[in-house]
Amino acid sequence: MFFFKGVIEPYQTIDCEVVWYGSTQAPLENFFTLNIFSTSESRKISGTNSSLISNNETTLTLQCIAQVGKAKFKIPEKRVNFGSIPINMTSKKSFTIINEGTNHLFYQVDIFFIINF
Repeated sequence: MFFFKGVIEPYQTIDCEVVWYGSTQAPLENFFTLNIFSTSESRKISGTNSSLISNNETTLTLQCIAQVGKAKFKIPEKRVNFGSIPINMTSKKSFTIINEGTNHLFYQVDIFFIINF
């Protein structure tokens, strides 16, 4: 997580941005803490340029929730038929996955073999 701090001048506003990097491992819900320091007599701590001693601190816990939509996809081929293939030779076939939705589609292909004797 990236932390930042600053000063908001009287009668001014700032916009804060929270960026969520979506992945299959990212949490859909998280919390972060916002610390607000206010004082009528802020003074600089000797030896530093930006640290302030404040009389009043407010802490807010903010909740961030990502809403992830479902993927809509289609696989036109129901099976991948290799037909007759030579032993000890590599054979390749391809198939198509069509993402018909507006969301990202993550996929994983697991190959298993059924051997009939």
